Amino acid sequence: MYVFIYIILQHQRPVSQTQEVVMASNIMFGNSEESQDYRCHYLRKNSSLPEVTAFTTFPVNSIFFIDSSCSGLTLRKACSVESAARANPERQIVVLSTSPMNPENAIIKKLLSLNNTSVLRIHLENYAEETPLDGKFRKKPLSFEDLNIDLADILKFLTLYKYSGIYLSMDVIVARKFEGLLSNWVVNESPATMSSDMFCFSGNFNGRAMAHVALK
Repeated sequence: MYVFIYIILQHQRPVSQTQEVVMASNIMFGNSEESQDYRCHYLRKNSSLPEVTAFTTFPVNSIFFIDSSCSGLTLRKACSVESAARANPERQIVVLSTSPMNPENAIIKKLLSLNNTSVLRIHLENYAEETPLDGKFRKKPLSFEDLNIDLADILKFLTLYKYSGIYLSMDVIVARKFEGLLSNWVVNESPATMSSDMFCFSGNFNGRAMAHVALK
């Protein structure tokens, strides 16, 4: 992963020491100025990524990442994806983006060079069709007040409702294979709470029941 960061940075324009400090801070701590304006997710231009359609399917043991920002993939996010891909070469790694991305971007090209990784575009107005959230995203432009919850929190549960599999936040670094685990699992954030940054809903009865409850 450190090699990945080094390679990408070598292709950037020279920056000052101050800019380097800011870049390092953003990579390590995820500092950003994300807006709650969701209009970028409805843009159809300037994106040549393959698109998720009603006919798209994924292997049942896929690992999903979701980028619901308007700023695209960062090095920090890419490290999370790469770690999952290298630790689980037998699984399909799927990165879903809600906003336009250029596959010629250096970060995306590096991820696509991994044999088991794909980066795809989802369109909000269609993504929830034939699910309990059908129609939720049809209003344009969507706002935080419309959802009353962060967009990423909706999409992570919606994605596993649609396809089953494992969801990972882009803050997670994977150090070993996902093997020897139950069909459905979550992780503890504290003794009293569970985390939604990392969980698995399978296609079996219990997994479907958990996915239904999560969307309510």
